[in-house]
Amino acid sequence: MESKILLEYRDSKTGLIDMDRFKMENPNLITFDEDRGTPKRDKKWILFDDQRVLVRNEYMNKTNVLYTVYQELVFEELAKQVDFPCTHYDVGKRGDKKCVLSNNILDLPENKGLAMMSLRELMDQLETTDYYDNVYNIADALRAISNHCTCVKLEKEEQMEVMRDFCKMQILDCFLSSSDRHVENISFVYGKDKKTGKYIFKLSPLYDNELSCGSDETKEKMEECINDFFQAKLTANLQNVFATVYESEMSDESQKRNKNNPTGALLEFCMDLDEDIQDFSKKCYDKLNMVLAIKSVENRIGVELPKIYKEFLIGNYMERKNMIKNILDKYYTQGGEK
Repeated sequence: MESKILLEYRDSKTGLIDMDRFKMENPNLITFDEDRGTPKRDKKWILFDDQRVLVRNEYMNKTNVLYTVYQELVFEELAKQVDFPCTHYDVGKRGDKKCVLSNNILDLPENKGLAMMSLRELMDQLETTDYYDNVYNIADALRAISNHCTCVKLEKEEQMEVMRDFCKMQILDCFLSSSDRHVENISFVYGKDKKTGKYIFKLSPLYDNELSCGSDETKEKMEECINDFFQAKLTANLQNVFATVYESEMSDESQKRNKNNPTGALLEFCMDLDEDIQDFSKKCYDKLNMVLAIKSVENRIGVELPKIYKEFLIGNYMERKNMIKNILDKYYTQGGEK
């Protein structure tokens, strides 16, 4: 049985795949638990003939958070707009809770026979520390990437490509205010290609994107932002990612431009690395379209997303975009790389 059968169990009224009915009608499918990640969520893999699919309950760390279950799908559509690899997601229902379904990254044809390591594991190759449970420094992460590439004797341009993709991820996360991209939610695919014997090391497709674009705000906060321009701007501007930049890694000009602005510091650090990353930041600014992403999700699941959620996402993204426009304008007019 192939995984596409799940689409036959989508409820036309809710847009959710009915996992209870699927399980009842297919009792002999092999399932196994996923132990990694937060223990507050029930997570199980389903083994299909073509791939493994993870089913996990909605995010429950906050009270009155209603919409994160849809955010994986919205983020995936946004990533497509700028051609950045992202895990495929769908949305379902299990018991009285919504759930998220995701394909296994290592079941992609190009990743068969390979393995994954998290950014934490990569950074631990340099120094084992508990500090990286939350924030991490991007310069440390890049040094860890470089160290691994050197150890496995990867060509310099291949190493640079991994670093570019890592920094492009940071750019995308800044635009979409991904607030859960910690060291366990970033991974690398690695191993020897079975056909060529060549060692492969690359950033994995993005996953665990549900806490982005402010989707974990409460319904009350979303309503407040929709009705109050200043609250909307404040909320969007306070959304930060996990990666940080040491002041010692910044130019004097960048420190002045980005005092008390961690998003600006991170964007500038990444763009200084390579012109291709600068081009990607422009691509994000030009191509990311929240309205189209929402419409794509609605077309996929066959129902409209909640009105308040849509209005908040659109407004929140526009505030983020305006904030980043100011950062980019200063970067290019006050001494940044051209």
